[in-house]
Amino acid sequence: MGFRAATLGRLSLSEPRIPLLRFLMSDFLKALAAAHGTPLYAYDLDIVAASTAALRAELPDGARLFHSFKANPLPAVARQVRLGGAVAEITSEGEMEAARLAGHDLREALFGGPGKTEAVIMEALAAGVRWFSCESWTDLGRVSAAAARVDAVADRK
Repeated sequence: MGFRAATLGRLSLSEPRIPLLRFLMSDFLKALAAAHGTPLYAYDLDIVAASTAALRAELPDGARLFHSFKANPLPAVARQVRLGGAVAEITSEGEMEAARLAGHDLREALFGGPGKTEAVIMEALAAGVRWFSCESWTDLGRVSAAAARVDAVADRK
């Protein structure tokens, strides 16, 4: 049982809210809540795939599409956007593990965030990460020193 983009496409916040209320009170959503409890986040992976493809189509050739694990680390969503050509954008060891479990190639991942310790950087390098976003000269120095210790070179695409 599932809903499709065509069904959701008719529902818009610019339309009267009664149709949206009917959808929110639908038997489908009541069944989901009964089966899984509330609060509940439900995703239609067909819509995720279509949205990823639509975004990809709008990007210029050569642009890289990143999926933020901070925004949504759910494995099924992360796998779906990976299938659509997105790569992982991660900021912690937990997000790095979630990306790996979702099948993302960590050699393509971007590791960002201001709290990168030497230990975290070393773990990321050991896992294959070669793309880092540095928020300061200190952060850049920390990443550069760690990379030099393990003879790793940042990938420049």
